[in-house]
Amino acid sequence: MEWVNLSDNSDYFIFENQFLALYYFPEAFSINFFRSVKYGMGVITTSVLHLLYEAGIIRSKVFK
Repeated sequence: MEWVNLSDNSDYFIFENQFLALYYFPEAFSINFFRSVKYGMGVITTSVLHLLYEAGIIRSKVFK
């Protein structure tokens, strides 16, 4: 087993991508194109809703 020096990676959101790049192998992830598009759209939708919530345009129990 190889150890990763986590302090060499970013402290921000890019860390997830850095971590996945270190441990990616084809059998690890088997999401198909349509599921990945659905996931991506969910991320965008949640981000937009959060922006609207922070701007005071909508109310949401999710972001309390």
